[in-house]
Amino acid sequence: MDADIQEKLLKGDAARRRTLLTSLPRFTLMLYELDSPEDGRSTVEKIEKLRATSQRFLKSAYEEIDQTNVGRMVIALRTADYGETVPAMLHALDGANCGNPHYAGWARHSYNDILPVRR
Repeated sequence: MDADIQEKLLKGDAARRRTLLTSLPRFTLMLYELDSPEDGRSTVEKIEKLRATSQRFLKSAYEEIDQTNVGRMVIALRTADYGETVPAMLHALDGANCGNPHYAGWARHSYNDILPVRR
């Protein structure tokens, strides 16, 4: 089981975060709208911002919480936020967080990509 969660759910106090993080084995943090293809920042700048932000959320989510029986965290990005640089961003997430025991990988949310129905 998994639940998609917004950033704001990880900003609560330790008791609230503990209740959330012990309720399921895995969560997907929807880390949306950090950047956009039109914001004028370079890919390197976007990667650094994503690395720092993802590490900060992973650290603060589990801070002051008993590490027993807590769910792991997947970090989701939207294609609309990064355009063609999504593969570089996903690679950066793995590089930045692979040593964190709570990091469970990444998810790419692309609402415009669909699979055709085969009949």
